[in-house]
Amino acid sequence: MSNKDFKVKNGLVVPSLTTAGVVTTDSSGNISSSATVAITNGGTGQTSAANALNAFLPLQTGNTNYYLQTNGTTTQWNSVTSVPTQTGNTGKYLTTDGTSPSWSSISGSLAQPIEPTSPTDGLIWVDTDGAAPTTVVTRWSKSLSAGTTTLTGTDDTTNILSYTAGYEQVFLNGVLLSRTNDYTATSGTSIVLSSATAASDIIEIICPLQVAYADILTTSAAAAAYQAINTSVSTTELGYLDGVTSAIQTQMDAKLATATAASTYLTTSTASSTYAPLSLPTLTSPVVISPEERTTISATAATGTVQFDADTQGVLYYTTNASANWTLNVRGTSGTTLASKLATNDSVTISFLVTQGSTAYYMTALTIDGNAQTVKYSGGIAPAAGNASSVDAYSFTIVKTAATPTYTVFGAGPVKYA
Repeated sequence: MSNKDFKVKNGLVVPSLTTAGVVTTDSSGNISSSATVAITNGGTGQTSAANALNAFLPLQTGNTNYYLQTNGTTTQWNSVTSVPTQTGNTGKYLTTDGTSPSWSSISGSLAQPIEPTSPTDGLIWVDTDGAAPTTVVTRWSKSLSAGTTTLTGTDDTTNILSYTAGYEQVFLNGVLLSRTNDYTATSGTSIVLSSATAASDIIEIICPLQVAYADILTTSAAAAAYQAINTSVSTTELGYLDGVTSAIQTQMDAKLATATAASTYLTTSTASSTYAPLSLPTLTSPVVISPEERTTISATAATGTVQFDADTQGVLYYTTNASANWTLNVRGTSGTTLASKLATNDSVTISFLVTQGSTAYYMTALTIDGNAQTVKYSGGIAPAAGNASSVDAYSFTIVKTAATPTYTVFGAGPVKYA
């Protein structure tokens, strides 16, 4: 039967075709049957729709909740980055640093009261500092029924039609209408169309509002509120206002010379408007809240004679380790004595802070204007040693008891701070 055609009416049985399904041949001409068609033969190799789909997709094992992605050539599964937790992030916006997403807060005020210096083309700046309405441009949008010609009242979102005549823009189904030709708008609250609308036509009206600012100063209002300059004022009279020495200034100086000559609150050395600062005032029952005390901090080591100028400081702090025992001399300044600054029955309290190294030193004597004093120490014990690796604090209250001068000095220290 080689190379012969033949016909079979029915009942042809081929022993090699044992499976019901699709009949195929191989490259040698052998025939066989299979329940499925392999992918290489244009099939799926599967017997169900679900398995056929899975045969074409990349391997799904281990890719739960991934999404299918293509690079333009092949497909693959890729993971979706989850959104950060929303708890406690009300009002924040989602942002990314290029690697992972996060919630972030809007910084600064949303109000923009100052005109931006470099606005982006196409942006509209609206002054929102509260001095004017925050919305100066509104959109009125409504789906209309057939036969509508008059537009007024509220739109589909309850916005009320309100516009400045000549500045409105009317759109019908997205097409800008021509003022006067297609509609009439004069009242500011209604617009009349030249042609009636069809059912479901969409009308949108952009309504810029001219803002009326309050408290505007007009020329006429300014003229009524302010007095014109009197050009007849003399140079001398203007000089009075400028602080130039004048008859008025002479009277002021005379009053100061008689009424306040003994006062330390305000003094003058010349008949002019320049007065000396307050010096040693006597204040009766003042209330002082958290007064500051002038402190001198110096990178100096205590040794020899340490000069304490009571006129320029209340506290003296040496930050370099003491190098030897020292004497503390209290004076007004390098050019004035403490005796000239303190009246009898007055007192002054000072503090001296000394930094100590591993070898500690101490104060051996106290002098006032170079004169030795006997100090009454707290507990009745004078200093005999310092405190190593610390800051020693000495404090003295000096009371002037007589004009000779004579002093009583109360001392404490060294108190260790470490």
